Amino acid sequence: MTGVLSGFSHHVLTLLSLPVSLIFRATPRTYRFHVARLFARLSWRVYRVVVYSNRRPPFLDGSREDVFRVMLRIMDRLGVVFDPVLTVRGAELVPPGAAVFLSGHFMLNSLWARWVVDSGHRLAIIATNTETRLLGTPRKSDILSGPAVLVAARSRLLSGCKVHCAVDTGDERPEWQRIETAEGTRWISDAMPRLAERLRVPVLFVCTRVDRNWNVVVTIEKASSVETEAVTHEFRSFFLGQLAQMQR
Repeated sequence: MTGVLSGFSHHVLTLLSLPVSLIFRATPRTYRFHVARLFARLSWRVYRVVVYSNRRPPFLDGSREDVFRVMLRIMDRLGVVFDPVLTVRGAELVPPGAAVFLSGHFMLNSLWARWVVDSGHRLAIIATNTETRLLGTPRKSDILSGPAVLVAARSRLLSGCKVHCAVDTGDERPEWQRIETAEGTRWISDAMPRLAERLRVPVLFVCTRVDRNWNVVVTIEKASSVETEAVTHEFRSFFLGQLAQMQR
């Protein structure tokens, strides 16, 4: 059933692409993000029942985040340029130099990455898709990937760059820290916290979600220490706290 619905949603996205493209291109750039939010809000209830409730678990994002992600994906596929409107909590915690940002696989964190770069910071992202663009722009993101990814991350940090990494997975990793969530078991890697500890660079946590008023909220918190044990313990609490605020 899930595969059928996934194929159905793909066909729906394909059919919507042309009319949505025309609407977005006819809308001034300043208002395009607001239009995407309106479309997400209007389609949310149907999307939640028809598509989201049948997704393969474990799936971190709530239904609001997921339908918003779909709208942004349509815009991105069509090459529509837009400017995100975000509420950033903890913006003052972002240091001017190197830092490690840890998150779960929250799909709207691409909006946070856009905010960081727009704010004048250099940001490298650890990811598998090396062709990723900075969302809402034609610019390529600085993606770190491959077997030497930690070496590349170390080089970026030593140059004063910020590095973002989603450190969780739903695939069993016995050597990683196990966390039980309402959405299933996740395994958390401590590789990036250990790198941050060796380099003595600050560690921050980040999550991007949609609140009940359909505002896109970025939450940033700073770890109290660069010690790996403290970082992983605090990230666990942050991770679970953010999940609890997402509506399924």
